[in-house]
Amino acid sequence: MARTPADFIGGPRYDPEVSPKGNDTNSSDLWTMTNAESTPTRGEPAIRVMMMPRDTNAHGTIFGGVLLSYVDQAGAIAARKLGRARVVTVAMDSVEFKNPVYVGDVLSFYTEIMCVGRTSARVRVTVEAERFEPPCDAEPVTSAELVYVAIDANRQAIPFENRG
Repeated sequence: MARTPADFIGGPRYDPEVSPKGNDTNSSDLWTMTNAESTPTRGEPAIRVMMMPRDTNAHGTIFGGVLLSYVDQAGAIAARKLGRARVVTVAMDSVEFKNPVYVGDVLSFYTEIMCVGRTSARVRVTVEAERFEPPCDAEPVTSAELVYVAIDANRQAIPFENRG
């Protein structure tokens, strides 16, 4: 049997069909393009947050770790809706920051359920920044795919009630 991240961290096991590298999505693509048109598909809005001075690094941009925290929260919000269960993060696919984020930018975190297994779900989170400074355009920042496992009060993996 293949080892999973949960084997190394003592957490619940997740379904291999929704593992970080287990499907045909290209994690380097920031947006999913529809065939009908050439506009990005963003998914469902999960969180909007204005970046504040407390979130900056020594270079004057927002810490990547702050963004990853919000990415994780947005993905968990989407995964919780699948079965109203507690969920834990067991994996995050590669993350590439496409553009910097600045103080005053409003970040929008969009989620899309990629697939749902018996106890786990893969969620894609896409982030864009609405710039504070004119022309106030929205720019892609990053995206990631995360795997969440539904758990009970004893932290044991349980099936999602509604499988998407």
